[in-house]
Amino acid sequence: MSGAAGEPRQAAAYDLGEAIEARPFDRFALKLLLLSMLATVFDGFDLTAISFAAPTLAPALGLDPIAMGTVFSAGLAGTMLGALATGYWADRFGRKPVIVGSTAAFAVLTIALAFVRDGTSLLAVRAVQGFALGGVMPLCWALNIDYSPARRRSTIVTLVTLGFGIGSALAGPAAVLLIPRFGWPSLFVAGGIGALLCSLLLQLALPESLRFLAARGAGQPKLHAGFRRFAPDIVLPAGTILVCADAERPGRAGRVPLAALFGGRLRLVTPLLWAAYVASSISAYLFASWGPVIFEALGLTRAQAAYVASFYALTGAAGGLLLMRFTDRTGFGSVAATLLVAIPLMMTIGLVDMPRPWFVTVNLLVGLFLLGGHYGVMSILGQVYPAAIRATGTGWAASVGKVGSIVGPLVGGWLLASSLPVRISFVAVAVCPAVAALCILLVARLSGRRAPAGERGGTVAARIAAGEAS
Repeated sequence: MSGAAGEPRQAAAYDLGEAIEARPFDRFALKLLLLSMLATVFDGFDLTAISFAAPTLAPALGLDPIAMGTVFSAGLAGTMLGALATGYWADRFGRKPVIVGSTAAFAVLTIALAFVRDGTSLLAVRAVQGFALGGVMPLCWALNIDYSPARRRSTIVTLVTLGFGIGSALAGPAAVLLIPRFGWPSLFVAGGIGALLCSLLLQLALPESLRFLAARGAGQPKLHAGFRRFAPDIVLPAGTILVCADAERPGRAGRVPLAALFGGRLRLVTPLLWAAYVASSISAYLFASWGPVIFEALGLTRAQAAYVASFYALTGAAGGLLLMRFTDRTGFGSVAATLLVAIPLMMTIGLVDMPRPWFVTVNLLVGLFLLGGHYGVMSILGQVYPAAIRATGTGWAASVGKVGSIVGPLVGGWLLASSLPVRISFVAVAVCPAVAALCILLVARLSGRRAPAGERGGTVAARIAAGEAS
């Protein structure tokens, strides 16, 4: 805008947040999504590979179900600490360097698992590997949310998470192909080498978040360079100042205090999200860790058990894909509904003696709704937090949720080591989706996520943080 005669011309401001909200799903968004999904594919493969190696690995190292359950939980305890630490680092140093560093670290540690020769070293390496694995998915969520309009965020987060499900499912066929020929260490070597190559690609091609850069007060040259990469078709006038109105600045020295996650209406929403994630993770990770062993104990061959566990993961990913559009259009309540459908299916498996084909079919339906609902819970975690604290918010949620992922394998180990029928595990954990559904319904009420996205004014984060009335 020009002032009176003789006055200097004032530089125009351009809001990055508005540009992101108006942007269609273009080549940049597709590239970011595919790179993030690739990272989570290896995240899922390398986290889950030990479950498919367990039927061979445990006897080789002399580990009983309780000891093996402790190994599973040690890795997931590591992911809890890793998600917390990397979320903090990402809000200080950026999403990209922490995603790349975490991927390279878990690649090396996955290869290291191939060289363990006793239960103690397996426990130690698995715990450290879990730390490296813990931050990748929540940071990929945060990075994609930073570049996504509010109307697409549930869809994008679910697609990023879908990579994890694909990686988990690929671990089963890879185990059937590699372990009989080359032994259980080969599964870890394959997963580690693939993740190492992935980290190199991420370093070359993954962008940094414009919202993060604006919140951190990055210089205009850096913001303009990032914007040209994001929207090469938009030519800005010389001297344009790039700002991001919805990227709130973090606290002193770039630190994001934990109290920021409990400001305004977030004081209720944050603990409810954490509780939902814990409950959902207990059921999801019990079957993710022990699925191949449970299915083999129920009469399937080792190869059949591996394939059924893989298809279970795939149907869960399919459930997440089906759910994502409902979540974007109708709100968070659709996530709760999906979890509730899983409960009678789990009770049926646990209480009804069925022929094998029917058991497999109902089990896959459990995957569709139980794991699909778990994807749904994860898809909404980052949507209630502003950009400046989004990585910290998702990191804390992922860390606290990992309490459930630690408890789940331990419960599975106790159930398998007991004299109870193996099927009872389905009944025992049916309470988990019920608790998660209740918490999500309360979050939906508090955040107003009941009307379609296009009919709501403002973002969920803004309304919750402001504490506006329901």
